Amino acid sequence: MEENGKRTAGTATLEALGYIAVVSVLGLTGSIIYGATFGLKSSILSALASALGYAVGGLGGFLFGFPRYTQSMAVENRDDLNKATSAEQTTAAAIASRRLNANTNLERIVDWLMTIIVGAALVNIRDVTSSGRGFCLQVTQAIEHDPASSSAMPGALLILPFMIAGFLHLYLWARRYLLPEWAGVDNELSSVEQRVNDIKEHLKDIAQQSTDRLNNYVQRLKETEAKLSPSDLKRISDSLNAAGVPPDVSKDVLDRYESADEYEADPLEEFGKPTAGPFVLSAEAKPATTVGRFELKLVLTRTDGGPADYTVLWLLHNTYDEPVVAQSATDAAEGYETWIDDDFTVGALVVEKSPAGAATVWKLALDLGSLPVFQKSDSKPPTG
Repeated sequence: MEENGKRTAGTATLEALGYIAVVSVLGLTGSIIYGATFGLKSSILSALASALGYAVGGLGGFLFGFPRYTQSMAVENRDDLNKATSAEQTTAAAIASRRLNANTNLERIVDWLMTIIVGAALVNIRDVTSSGRGFCLQVTQAIEHDPASSSAMPGALLILPFMIAGFLHLYLWARRYLLPEWAGVDNELSSVEQRVNDIKEHLKDIAQQSTDRLNNYVQRLKETEAKLSPSDLKRISDSLNAAGVPPDVSKDVLDRYESADEYEADPLEEFGKPTAGPFVLSAEAKPATTVGRFELKLVLTRTDGGPADYTVLWLLHNTYDEPVVAQSATDAAEGYETWIDDDFTVGALVVEKSPAGAATVWKLALDLGSLPVFQKSDSKPPTG
C-alpha cells in the first residue's frame, strides 16, 4: 500500500519478509545441492541442518520481537497531565495501546527466558563459541562422511545464515504484525465484556422493574376490598352444614368471614390453639419458585390412636377463592397443600361423629407467622 506515492511501513516490512523468504528458499536449495554431492543421506542432513538453524534463529527473533505491554504512566505534574490529555494520546492507536497495559504470564515467561539465555550466553561466551564450532564440525563430518575432517566452515555456512534469516523473519513479523493482531483480540474481548456487562445491567433493570410492578400491584391489591360475596358465604355455610358443624360454630365462622372486608384482615385470629383434644395442627412453609410466594403444607395429627372417622374443614384466608376446604381424616393426615404470599392465621374444624350420631367439634388455629420462614424475613410479601 502506498500513500502519496510513498511506501508505508507495512509495505516495507512485507517486502522485507518476502525477500528473506526468497533468500531462505534459495539458500535451502543450495544446502540440498551441496549435500547431494555426498549422497542422498547427506542431502537430507544438509536440509535438516539449515532448517534447524532457521528454527533456532526464528525462536530468538520471536523472543526479541515479542511485544511488551506497557504499564499505565503515573501523572506526577501538570506537564504529564497535558501530555496525557493531548490530541496525540486520544487517537485510536493510543486508545488501543492503553488497553494493553498489564503484564501477562506469557510476557513474564518470555522475559525470564530472555534473561536466562542472554545471561548464560554472556557468562559462558567462550564455551558457547567452542560448543558451536564443535557442532558445526560434527555437521560437516556427518555430511561429508569424513570423520577426519577438521573444517567447521561448511557446517557453519549451512546453519548460521539460516539462523540470521530466521531471526530477522520472526523478529520483523512479531514487531509488525503480532501487536496489531493482539490489539484486535483485546478490543474484541473488551467489546464482549462490555456487552456482557450491558446485558447484566439490562437484566438488573428488568428485575427491578418487575419488582416495582409487583410491589405496585400488591399495594393496589391491599387498597382494594376483599369482602366475600353472598354467594361465597353461602358456599361456606353449605360446607359447614354438610360436615355436621353445629349451628353456633357455623355462625361464628360465618361472622368472621363476613366481617373480613380488607385484604390484610385475619378472620381466624384467636379462633383456637394449635392443639385441641387429641388433635395437633402443624404447618410447613418454604419459598416457592415464584418470587414472593411460599409453598404451604398443613398437617392434622391425631395423638390418641383413635379411629380415623372424622372430617376436617380447613379455614383459610378470606382472599382465597375457596376459603373453606373439606377433607377426610385420611387426606388430612397426609396434609393439605396450597400456596401463600404472607402469614395469617389458619384454622381447622374437626368434626367427629359418635356411633350414636352426636357430633364433637374441635376448633384449632395456627398463626403461620410463627413459622421460621416468616420469622427470618425482614420484609413480608403480600398476603395470599
